[in-house]
Amino acid sequence: MSNRSLNGTDFTAMVLAGAEQLQQHAEHVNSLNVFPVPDGDTGTNMNLTMSAGVTELKRGDSSSIGVMSGILSKGLLMGARGNSGVILSQLFRGFSRYAAPYEELNTLQFASALQSGVDAAYKAVVKPVEGTILTVAKEAARHAVFFSRRTNDITELMEEVLAKAKKRACMTQDMLPVLKQVGVVDSGGQGLVYIYEGFMQHLGSGLVTSSTAKVIMYARFLLLTYRRDLMLLQLFLPQMRRFLRKRSSKRIILNFCMIWSFLLIDNWAKRKVPILMRKPSGKR
Repeated sequence: MSNRSLNGTDFTAMVLAGAEQLQQHAEHVNSLNVFPVPDGDTGTNMNLTMSAGVTELKRGDSSSIGVMSGILSKGLLMGARGNSGVILSQLFRGFSRYAAPYEELNTLQFASALQSGVDAAYKAVVKPVEGTILTVAKEAARHAVFFSRRTNDITELMEEVLAKAKKRACMTQDMLPVLKQVGVVDSGGQGLVYIYEGFMQHLGSGLVTSSTAKVIMYARFLLLTYRRDLMLLQLFLPQMRRFLRKRSSKRIILNFCMIWSFLLIDNWAKRKVPILMRKPSGKR
């Protein structure tokens, strides 16, 4: 899979990861359920809705995101439970309508598909209320459309979408008095955040982002340049740290450390050059 596009195969894996993440936190979502009715079933309803969609999705076998998103949408619509489940199904219904003619989506198209889902969800609700899952989805999609003009990396875009969704979910408490009174965030909005977290877990494990690629190229350059005296690499560690702080998340840093270790080991194995990362003590 390219990090510049999202096809049906990886879309399916993304949804499966999102459904699993939601299932694991369904009870927590239930505990947040105080609006519109404090019946504590939002997590259950969203989980049942996603499970119905996943069941249909597993029956599909296509690399086309248009085909697979359509299958998911059908399953969600047929299995929608409660208000939150209906809204969730509409989000993916709008997404699938946009994605229908495509084999894969780039960042601009993925963002537009998210926005299409929001438009469909708002139209399906007679009186949309802000401070709910609708608001979280709307703000995340709006930010996706904005940020998609700055990146062609699907993973980076999804990172931004997730971050915006989390931020907006936290702000729902200030938008609905009943949430603020109880001291919780909107349950449906938090449920959507869990789904997006699952999306990001899949993308993060399966892709190498452009930031990571830069780190790899930098590490290879240093090794090729100073392969005869690896101790000189210590001189560049401060610059590398600054590079990572400016451009990388924790995931990128972990990727760098792993790749750095492999490159050092590979260099040692091929050239049998001693790798001495400690500073000389002066003793002989």
